[in-house]
Amino acid sequence: MTWVVLAHVYGNMPHPYGAMNFDWKAKKSLGADIRYMDELIVNGWFCVDTFFYLSGLLVAYLSFIEMERKRFSLPLFYILRYLRLTIPLALVMGFASTLYLKFLTGPLAPLYSVSGCNENWWYNLLYIQIYTDEGLSCIGQTWYLAADMAMFVCSPVVLLPLYYWNKNNWGTKWWAALTVFFMAVPLGQTIKYELPPFGIT
Repeated sequence: MTWVVLAHVYGNMPHPYGAMNFDWKAKKSLGADIRYMDELIVNGWFCVDTFFYLSGLLVAYLSFIEMERKRFSLPLFYILRYLRLTIPLALVMGFASTLYLKFLTGPLAPLYSVSGCNENWWYNLLYIQIYTDEGLSCIGQTWYLAADMAMFVCSPVVLLPLYYWNKNNWGTKWWAALTVFFMAVPLGQTIKYELPPFGIT
C-alpha cells in the first residue's frame, strides 16, 4: 500500500510539481542517470496490479465454492457484481456532482473538478469509459472499477474450463495457454515498437 501511495503522489502532484516529476520520469525513460531505486517510482503504476490479483483470487475462490455446491449461475454472477459495484458508485458520483463542488476552494480547485460526472455519468455506470480516448471518467479512481469489471466479465472464460474440464487437466492446459498468450502479446509489442519497460498504454 505504501508503494501505491508513493507512486501516485509523486506522479500526480498538482502543477508545477507534477510537471517537474513528469520531466524527471521522461529523463529516466531515456536512461539519464538511471538508478535501480528510481524504478520503484517510475514503475510504481504496476503496483496496482496487486489489487487486480487479489480481486481475481477472490472471484475464483468464491466461484469455485459455488460450483462445488452446484449453485453457480452465470446470469447471477454478472447481475450481483454489477449491482454491488454500481449502487455505491452511483452514490459517490451523485455526491461528486452536487455537494462535492461546495467543498472545493483555493487556487488548485480547478484541477479537482469533476464536471465529467454531469456529462458522462452513463459511461461510468456502464464501466466503458476506459475504451475511449476522451477522458470520460467521472472520478479518477473509476478507471480501476472499469478495468476490474472488464476482467470480471472475461473471468468465466478461465474459471469454467478450470472447473469443468478437469479430465486430463484440460482446464489447466487452457489456463496455461491463456497465460502464455497474454504474456506474449505485450512482449511482442514491446519488442516490435522498441518500448521502454514502463509507461505502455
